[in-house]
Parts: sequence; C-alpha cells; structure tokens
Amino acid sequence: MRKIASMFFAVSAIILVSGCSSSSDSTPPPSTLTGTAATGAPIAGTVTVKDAKGVEKSVATGTNGSFTLDVAGMTPAYLLKVVPSNGSATLFSYATQNGQTVNLTPTTNLAMLLASNNADLGAVYSSWNGSAISEAAVKTAEGTVRANLAAEFTAAGLDITSIDLFTTAFTADSTGIDGVMDNLTIAVDFVAGTYMFADSSGTTFDESAMPPAPPAPANAISIVTVSGATHVLNGTYSSACYGSLDGRIDSLTITGTTLVNSAAIYPGNTSCSNTPAISEITATITRRADKLISGWTGQGSVIPTRADGSAPLSATETVTPFDIVITNVTGFAFSNVSVGLTAIGFYVFDDTASGYIMYRDDDGFLASASDPYVSTGSGSGSTGGTGSQLTFPVLTVSGNELEIAGTSWASGCITISNAIDVEIFLSVSASVPVVLQTTQNGYTSSDGTCSTVPNSTITTYNTVLDGTTAAISGWQNVFGSSVLAPQKQDGSGALSSTGSYSEMTATIATTNSGSLNVGEVLPFGYIVDVSAATTAIYRLSGINAEQTPLYLQ
Repeated sequence: MRKIASMFFAVSAIILVSGCSSSSDSTPPPSTLTGTAATGAPIAGTVTVKDAKGVEKSVATGTNGSFTLDVAGMTPAYLLKVVPSNGSATLFSYATQNGQTVNLTPTTNLAMLLASNNADLGAVYSSWNGSAISEAAVKTAEGTVRANLAAEFTAAGLDITSIDLFTTAFTADSTGIDGVMDNLTIAVDFVAGTYMFADSSGTTFDESAMPPAPPAPANAISIVTVSGATHVLNGTYSSACYGSLDGRIDSLTITGTTLVNSAAIYPGNTSCSNTPAISEITATITRRADKLISGWTGQGSVIPTRADGSAPLSATETVTPFDIVITNVTGFAFSNVSVGLTAIGFYVFDDTASGYIMYRDDDGFLASASDPYVSTGSGSGSTGGTGSQLTFPVLTVSGNELEIAGTSWASGCITISNAIDVEIFLSVSASVPVVLQTTQNGYTSSDGTCSTVPNSTITTYNTVLDGTTAAISGWQNVFGSSVLAPQKQDGSGALSSTGSYSEMTATIATTNSGSLNVGEVLPFGYIVDVSAATTAIYRLSGINAEQTPLYLQ
C-alpha cells in the first residue's frame, strides 16, 4: 500500500514509454469541434481551425452562429478564428481536444489576448504550431475575464462557477450567456496589444481577478491546516511547472469525495509551453482521523519554511489522512496504476500566509517538500507558486525568496497629485523568459476613488533575474523627496533604509506609452515585505525605494 501511495502522490521521474497505457476507457474521442460564434447576435461568417501541424479546415456558421468542424486526423492544440461576412473584427478561440465545445465570442477573444501576453493573434495564427499559447495560460485568462463578468452573470441568474467561456455550450438567442454578451462591449486591437471593456454595471476590468471556486458539496472533506484551522478540499489545485527533462504540471480537482489527479507532461520542454500529453487518475476518498506525519522527504529532506516565513514547518505536523480507491486511469504517466488499487494519502496545508501551499504525502507517512500545489491568493485555484524549481524567485525582507512567476498584483487606487488618481496592475507570466505586464490606469479624479473614465497605459517587459542582489540607499515619496522608511506590514517596526532586493533587467517588448520605447532596457527591482498575510511590493526609483507600496496581495 505504501508503494502505491508513493507513486500516486510523490513527484518522481516520469519515463515515457511509447505505447504504454493503462486506460480503462478505450472509446475514441469524437472527431469534431462544435460551438457557437456570436457577439450577442449570431455571427454569419467562416470558422477556421488550425492544428499543431499547420493543417487548416473551415466551415460556414449556421443562421444561429453554430458550427461543426471535422477535425479527424488533426492534431491539437487548436487555434480557431471566425471571420464575419460583414467585415467586422475577427474573433479567436482555442481548443485542446477533439469532441469539445469551443465558442468564438468577444470574451474568448479578450481571453486569448491576455493568454498570449498581448500578442498579435493574426501573426500567431499564421505560424501556429500548437505551443505558442499554453493551455494553462488560456485557463488563467478565461478565469480572469469570467471574474470580471461576475455582476453580469449574477444579474442574469447564472452561476459564475459553473461556466467556462470557451467550452460551455449556449444558443445565440439573447438569453443566458448570450444575454450577458448583449450587455458587453469588448474591442481588441491585437496589433497594438490593447483592448476596451465595458459592461452594463460599469466594471473596471481587473487583470488580477480570479473567479471563486464552486460551492463545496455537502459531502466535501475538510482537512486540518498548519494554523490549526480547517480547509475544505474543493475545486482545483495546481503545481508550478517542474521537471528536468520533460516539463510537468500537476492538477488536482476535488468535488465531494471524488478526486481527479491530472498530470500534464510537456515532452522535452521544461518551461511547460508546448502541447502537453494529459494523464489522469480518478479516485474516491474517505476521511480518516487526524494523525501526525513521520517527517519530510524531497528537496534534500530539508523541512520547508512556513509560508509566513516565521519558522520551519514541524517534522510532526498534524494532518487529516484519507483512504483512496482508484476508479479510473487514463494516460501513460500512470501506467503502473490500475483500477481498484487502494492507498492512504494526506496533504500538509500551509495557510499561514496569503493563499496556501499544499504539500503532498510521499508514502502515507512522510510529507514531500517537492513541487507542492500552490496558490498566491485566496480560494482554491492556483496562479503559480513555489515548486521545487523556482522560475522567478525574488528576495524578500525576511531573507527568504518569493516566487512571483505566474502571479498577478494590484495597487488599489493611489492619489499621486492634486489632479490624478492611478491604479496599477502587474501580471507576471509563468513562461521563460518571464514577461512582466504593467497596466496603469490614470484618472482625472484626485480623491482616491479612481472614479472617472481611465486612460490605460499597457507595457510588457521581457525580464530576467541578474542573479545578484543590491541594497537601496533610502526611501522617497512619489515626488522624489526623502522620507522615513514605511512600517512593515505586520507592524513590528520600520523597513530597513538599506534593504536588499533581487536585481533584474527588463527589455520593453510592447508599449502604448509615449515616454517608453520598444527595445529599451531598464534595471528593475522590488522591495518585498512578506511579514504579514498581505504581501507588499515597493517599487524602486533609482537607488531609492518609493514609500507607497505599489502592489498589495
């Protein structure tokens, strides 16, 4: 039993054996893609799909915007576009497998812009090879767009947690999802990498927003956490990309007593940016009485530090174990597992800081420090994290490192003069090289409300860590005047006037700012305060740090 648990939960080398499969489902997937192309009103036009090998097929939409594409013999991942007959803007979408529903709407179009880091999708489509945009990036972007539509979905009586803008089927009849689109104005300029978003409730689009997890069912299992609280296992948990030969991202979806463990293997690509092969285990889980772990393994058997940086986790953490009974297996990554096998598993759930780090067990007794499931915000979803191979770790004031790849941040409304309010959003990609995107919304209000129509400046930077640290020379306000160091987030004292930071170099890739130039190379750095549940990031201005935290999470 211990051997099975180790294979099921532990992170180990994956040997790819051609032709190996332990699938209990031999039914081939359908060879079509079906969906609806609509902006509220159905789109009359031509839908074209391009596969990972550059093969294209096209079909005309029906009078209600519906379409069915024959993709027999084609290779996912797919990039789709609809060209309207009336000459209006082309819309794009994405699909990863045959047989799925895939919609083409202004919401999928905006999500594709975000997923591509504001790339020109017309150019991406021309050279599409299945890997220019990752499935993980599309899922994150879909969640962001959907979260910004929460008010519209609620007003329409729809459950935001049960909808996927790409794959949930709908009819272009001004009801349900289509009725929501009737109330939207979304325009995307792929060449400029910009967009305009307006809904009936006046929502300001927040690129850091993520949708809530679905409500937990009545039979959901609760587990004890490091802080002594309880956490309901519900929704999807994901690891960061890891692996020294093939990239891998593990996802865990738990609904009630049903657990689906998914492994996305990216052959020969350690940045997890090409088309993955998906393997899954489905199991039922039953809660056991709490117990103490026997210690830690992985990462050199060094016990991980608590998420709040206060101390190492305990070698005898209290956990809630559960019995696992495997009910279905698909894919080569789990070829040594068969239906009916049983195991005991647990998670060490570290909730001592914002978000969580959820460590897997190694063998039912030891906890594994390797490649945990991680969230950098509240809820059950993951937006990146501190796996065993950190993609973009930055030094914090505690002396520890914080993984910021795959994260999103927001400043809140800041008054910077007697005439201007600003909001600044930061999105950090999980790709290599890391892409930082800043969106600065300027407002003519100056009362801290950011209540007028914003003027948005969007810039993306290809960013690398220099591998060195430096120290600031002091603190200044937004006008450049020297000021005292701000207080730490936990209130324990002031930040250092000579605090250290990770040096990085950023090259401007795209911008709509008149004061910046594409190709311009800039030094970057942040003072990062992780002393409390809310993480504060301070921007550098020359050799000083700015007094007002730029981002809070």
